[in-house]
Amino acid sequence: MKVPVPFMSSNDGLSEDTVKYIKDNNIGQLMEYVLRGIITEKPAKPLRYVHELTASSLPPRLALAGPPASGKGTQAGYICSYYKRTTGKKPVHVSSGDLLRAEVAEGTHLGKIAEDYMQRGELVPDSLIISIIRGRLTKEDAVMNGWLLDGFPRNRSQAIALDAAGLTPRILMVLDTPDEVLFERVEGRRTDPLTGTIYHLKYNPPPEDDTALLERLQHRDDDTREVLGPRLDGYHSMVNDLLDYYGSIMYHVDANRPMSVITKDITEYLQNHDIM
Repeated sequence: MKVPVPFMSSNDGLSEDTVKYIKDNNIGQLMEYVLRGIITEKPAKPLRYVHELTASSLPPRLALAGPPASGKGTQAGYICSYYKRTTGKKPVHVSSGDLLRAEVAEGTHLGKIAEDYMQRGELVPDSLIISIIRGRLTKEDAVMNGWLLDGFPRNRSQAIALDAAGLTPRILMVLDTPDEVLFERVEGRRTDPLTGTIYHLKYNPPPEDDTALLERLQHRDDDTREVLGPRLDGYHSMVNDLLDYYGSIMYHVDANRPMSVITKDITEYLQNHDIM
């Protein structure tokens, strides 16, 4: 659903000051978010709905996209901590993969259905994943404190299903990283099985004088070019439709930089656009 915002499609008749104001204050994103809400909720009194929607600050509803190894999990943690530090409320960090595994481990009704698909080597249907995510995002802590979806939606159909469930993110942040950088990241990644600490042989090397640590470091079987390559192909095959669907409620981030710089850019963007 690419929501049309007429005056955003052309600058005809608008002064330079007006165009600058629209861009600086992200009016297109704001209008699209409001229109998506109206289309999804179909309120009997749209004007009252808009008034109530904008009368008070809303908890953050964020989505974070990017290829494997682009740093989504790390940035999600930093962003949630930023909100806790600045607003006193920490958004719920929701990873669809972690959520699915938790449902299976707990033996819930939806978890058992998902496990059946997984045991047969089949993909878990989007409808089931959406049901699990909706269940998590409608819990009190997510409603009150907001949420951040990590790596979801991955494709256009999942984005449509989120909208239909009334769970439209206010912003989709996309971590852009060249494929060769991603290959280098996974090939140099090492994990300490004792503490769970992740090192990188080039960018975050383990201490050379800790012999015991060096001996127990592990290189995951899936941290290889052979495994990552097909995953990147899958990401690239779906991402353009996803980005086209979300239109102006999207923010691209150069993720080929130090983590602290990336976090600073993201949090400044969220603050400047009142996504607080």
